[in-house]
Amino acid sequence: MTGYILSLGRLSAMWIPQDAVHKLKIALHLLQAILTFITGCMTLAILTEKGNHDSRVQWCFALVSLKCAYVYRSID
Repeated sequence: MTGYILSLGRLSAMWIPQDAVHKLKIALHLLQAILTFITGCMTLAILTEKGNHDSRVQWCFALVSLKCAYVYRSID
């Protein structure tokens, strides 16, 4: 338990204060992630339906997939 408290102390010592611009960037990136997830779910729902699909749906799904792959590569 003591090691956990000490590690939290190190984290708080390394914490960089955030101003309004940083908080706005975090909020916008969170909104972008939510919209990307919703777009991916909607395109998958459309692509799983029977019938012909416009190429716009496939293009949108490709963009979402590439974005997810890019984010995964940048995190890893």
